[in-house]
Amino acid sequence: MTDLKTGYITEVPYPNVYHRELNPSFHTLALHANGLSAPPRGGAYTYLELGCAWGLSTLIHAAANPDARFVGVDFNGECIAAAQDIAKAAGLTNVEFLQADFADLPGRVMAPFDSIVMHGVWGWISQTGRDQIVKILDRHLKPEGHAFISYNAMPGNAPVDALRRLLQVGFELGAEPLFNKVNAGVGIAGQVKDNGARFFSAHPMMAERMDHMIKPAPRDYLAHEYFNSDWQPFYYADVEKELRPAGLAFAGSAHLLDLIDDAQLPEAARRHLASAPTITTRETLRDFYINTLFRRDLWRRGAVAQTKESQDHLLATKFVVGQGVEHFDRIAGHAMLGEVRPKAEPGRAVVQALESGPKSATELAKDPTLAGVEVAVILETLMVLAAVGAAEPILPEDGYAARKASCDRLNAVLAERTLEAAKTGGREWQSFASPVTGGGMAANAVVQAFILAKHKGVDPQAFAASFAPAEAPAADVEDHIRKMYEVFEREAPITFGNLGII
Repeated sequence: MTDLKTGYITEVPYPNVYHRELNPSFHTLALHANGLSAPPRGGAYTYLELGCAWGLSTLIHAAANPDARFVGVDFNGECIAAAQDIAKAAGLTNVEFLQADFADLPGRVMAPFDSIVMHGVWGWISQTGRDQIVKILDRHLKPEGHAFISYNAMPGNAPVDALRRLLQVGFELGAEPLFNKVNAGVGIAGQVKDNGARFFSAHPMMAERMDHMIKPAPRDYLAHEYFNSDWQPFYYADVEKELRPAGLAFAGSAHLLDLIDDAQLPEAARRHLASAPTITTRETLRDFYINTLFRRDLWRRGAVAQTKESQDHLLATKFVVGQGVEHFDRIAGHAMLGEVRPKAEPGRAVVQALESGPKSATELAKDPTLAGVEVAVILETLMVLAAVGAAEPILPEDGYAARKASCDRLNAVLAERTLEAAKTGGREWQSFASPVTGGGMAANAVVQAFILAKHKGVDPQAFAASFAPAEAPAADVEDHIRKMYEVFEREAPITFGNLGII
């Protein structure tokens, strides 16, 4: 059930999800937003993902960046085999997947990497595993290269740690197989909650988590999130200390909402943080002010210094929107002080101007609909849109044709596997690669069927209906797909057209 060297559950693979913050192009934006220099993306570079699971993020980035070289590593053989199979089917020659334990990598002969990334892995493995990661960073990350490390953070996870201990009580009493034990853990914790335990009244967010588990949440997710033997949340200072031997310095958050302080912190807190004598002090205090649950941090090998050129890069960065102005009122993100939304003006005008294609703040300032709006205000609007996931930075136009061909091949394979799984109840791959952003875009099975049908030149609705489960009533399937296709036809030119997916 658990790998003895890492403490990580291996009986079931991790859920198949794309994570936006792993996009190397997004890292460039985040580094500029943090006031730092950053390498341009779209050309040749090297990228290593540790704990890549099914390889979805690695596959998408490889397809969308054919001039770069990608390596994905995971010790789950089923996941690696699936990723290798898809890479071969899509004709991706710039990606390699390795089934390996982290302990196998420090001494392995590998080209140095410009980027080494990992999502959530840091807190899901043992101290031995983290020591190996530091060795990998030390031996395989280039000077001036950067790492992305996300992890469950303290102090926000203090009550989660207690909830996890409660879940473990039932887990240890449950009988094999694994999901029975997970259900036993959820069952006992739910009973304690329903019996009026003061822990849940004192921590209402933990009561909400229990409600989510009982609904139920996917058991593969719960197994990895709560039942790894070495699950551990971290204070920022402890992570910084562990990374120091690899020569890494904090380069800022890749979670752009973290950079909008007036949405996260009251004025007195902002003043207090501004007076912090060190980065360690500032980040530690900030986590207590915000009660941080999850950190998404960028680290640089070598010295980190602010640069005035970062603002120029941001002004020249072109953005694309994934939804039209008709959905403007839905554009929002969630911060500690409430919802974060772009201001209605110039927000609506910016989104409407981007409907016709990507533009930078400098270019938008010349748009007649934004006459009189300062370019700094337009850039602020773009960064808010990016922070809440409504806009993405784009890659350079050079090389687009090769990226488009590569993404089309991968997207066809992902859609075929997803549609087969939708019919049989297997694992789906509900994301597409964008040659415009260099990253992924979520797409459910029906939408994937519509897009694949358009590429094949067949009727989208009939094609999607052919993958419905046999037991589903034909009339219901037809009505459902018809309604979805009406929405798709109306919104796809912006949602998927601007991203180069159709």
